[in-house]
Amino acid sequence: LDKPNREVVINWLYAEAFDKRHTEISGRRQPNTGEWMLKEPEVQNWENGKSKSRLLWGYGIPGAGKTFLSSLVIDHLKKRARASTQSKCGVAYIYFNYSEQAQQTPLLVLSNLTKQLACQLQELPTEVNKLYKNITDKQKTPSLEERYNLLRIIAKAFVPGNVFLVCDALDECKQDTQRKILLPLFHRMANDGMNLFITSREYPDDIQTSFKNSSKVKLRAKNEDINFYIQQKIAEHPRAHRLVESARCQNEIVYQLKKCANGMFLMVSFHVKYLCQQVNVKQLLAALKKLNDSSSKGEPTMDPTYDRAIESIKRQEENSAELALKILFWLASAQRVLTVRELQIAVSIENDCATFDKTALADRNTLLDVCAGLM
Repeated sequence: LDKPNREVVINWLYAEAFDKRHTEISGRRQPNTGEWMLKEPEVQNWENGKSKSRLLWGYGIPGAGKTFLSSLVIDHLKKRARASTQSKCGVAYIYFNYSEQAQQTPLLVLSNLTKQLACQLQELPTEVNKLYKNITDKQKTPSLEERYNLLRIIAKAFVPGNVFLVCDALDECKQDTQRKILLPLFHRMANDGMNLFITSREYPDDIQTSFKNSSKVKLRAKNEDINFYIQQKIAEHPRAHRLVESARCQNEIVYQLKKCANGMFLMVSFHVKYLCQQVNVKQLLAALKKLNDSSSKGEPTMDPTYDRAIESIKRQEENSAELALKILFWLASAQRVLTVRELQIAVSIENDCATFDKTALADRNTLLDVCAGLM
């Protein structure tokens, strides 16, 4: 096909733009943070084809910077692709989002990834052009299997082992309509020679089970990254910067903010905004002490980072959402820390039941799974 036809086929593969979200996230990523991850043995082995599995699962707690680390990996792989003109390295990615489920069906995910790889080829494989003609001549929409076949053919146009797919926040997909189809597809991609880096929370049970034999890397906020991030956030807010300078205790403020952050970048951002509301050094130090005292007692410290988790809980099917709310109610109301067994029994109690029913107990993984990382 000539160039115009190539563009027609590419837009037929997937009509939407795919790079807006990555450009936004990559632009917000603080310079010099997360570089440690590219040096992790699991990541290097995966990138260089020396890993036990082509599928690398990156897991971590909410707010630990998983999405920014995904963007770092994407930029690193894109740089590798630009430098390897002879070896034909292909890179594609997707950022899953619970509010975009209608635009991220398994079929559209395949279409998106396929288009990204196709855009990196000067010429589309003859087989792709034939499939395009056959399907469009019949005036039908490609099936999931046909979409996968298109991805497989285009991936084979690159040097073997040099196709990398990054899928961020898989846990934001619904289990029954998205993940149950995507998980087998991801394993199929790996078996067909594609390298996948997939991130999520640790405890969705279906994800954990699916990736039990895959390579794994724990995604976390390292101290040096948090230090740098705090200093950058303070520098970005003129009032916070002036107050910190006036207080002449920047190291102490950074130290206390780091303690309150609990390994979450998002917490730092909200804490700095809280400090920005103070108008003098006295208020600043008092606010910092309040954050530190709350953190030491295990109390919530300005935690709107969990809004997304609450939204995810509400979007579950009714029984799961109800169980999650029961769990959170008991945890918030208990006068002491509950054991797993106590929590299992507590949430199994029903108003109209006078006797204890062992069959009503939810297992540990279910308790963790339905709570979207809040427990």
